[in-house]
Amino acid sequence: MVHGLGMLHGAMFHLAAGLDILNVEFNVDGAGLLEPKRGLALFAGFQLPAQFHEHHVVATRLEDDFAAGGNFKSAADLAHLHDVSIHFHFMDFNLAGKRGLVVATNVAWLDIAKPTGVFASEMTVPYYAFLDAGMDVDLASPAGGMIAVDPKSLRPVVRTPEDDRFMADDDFRDKVAHSLAIGDLDMTQYDVVFLAGGWGAAFDFGFSEDLGAKITEANAAGKVIGAVCHGPLGLLNAKAVDGSPLVAGRRISAVTDKQVQELGIEATPHHPERELRGAGALFESETRFRDPLANHWVVDGNLVTGQNQNAGPMVAREMMQILVDQDLHQTVSTP
Repeated sequence: MVHGLGMLHGAMFHLAAGLDILNVEFNVDGAGLLEPKRGLALFAGFQLPAQFHEHHVVATRLEDDFAAGGNFKSAADLAHLHDVSIHFHFMDFNLAGKRGLVVATNVAWLDIAKPTGVFASEMTVPYYAFLDAGMDVDLASPAGGMIAVDPKSLRPVVRTPEDDRFMADDDFRDKVAHSLAIGDLDMTQYDVVFLAGGWGAAFDFGFSEDLGAKITEANAAGKVIGAVCHGPLGLLNAKAVDGSPLVAGRRISAVTDKQVQELGIEATPHHPERELRGAGALFESETRFRDPLANHWVVDGNLVTGQNQNAGPMVAREMMQILVDQDLHQTVSTP
């Protein structure tokens, strides 16, 4: 499912260079050329990589010398860079009257003295994407109560503008501290459901009968369901309308086995790629020298899933676009 580049007019690219945060706003023309509206002039005429047109955006973190300048005008010019993160922010949806639900983990520990939780941006990016589009947004978790936030995900290099906004947002912070128990919710009251990931979700999402039942309920009601990183583990116990596993025969992306191995966190009880393949999903991903730098997302009907935190903005946008398309179809179909 590919929407035109025209949707990206006025995109905001958030770039992390070492500990320096660079924000650059661009217009994107039909040929995929970036022209800066605000920020670094060195990006003038930058040609978006071909992968972008296929919804596979390379995620990297720019080396420190990037801040000093450079002449990056093509994908090839960026090929030598490693560890770059690019965050997209879109502000052109009007979904007032719609309701969104973001679900995150309660699990705060990988092991003794090893904290974990939701990777912050996987919760904050979709939350604010939905909120800024005019939606009412709730937060839930398998058990209710405190949502665990991985402290490493709030470090300066990976911290996003949405994370900064969250830390100063008393209403959002209260929702995180007092999240709704997923089993208590009526899923027909929501239009979109987003399953945030992080390593903590490997311990509770795929084991929660309540979460599986509520995703089953949301799917039966035709709701738009999205997930990134370890979030798709929340689909494992869900059923399709015919009673078969929801993910069976569906195109799904999530954290790869390769990324799990590269990061050396293999003691978690569920590994997304392994579990999803085992449940019959048609697993999709991109690979890079190190998979945390890869990005991939896929739309399959009402399911929108992304490989890791890099795909959070894209998955949220695709979900909102589905809502817009549904409303348009309904308007056209109404006599």
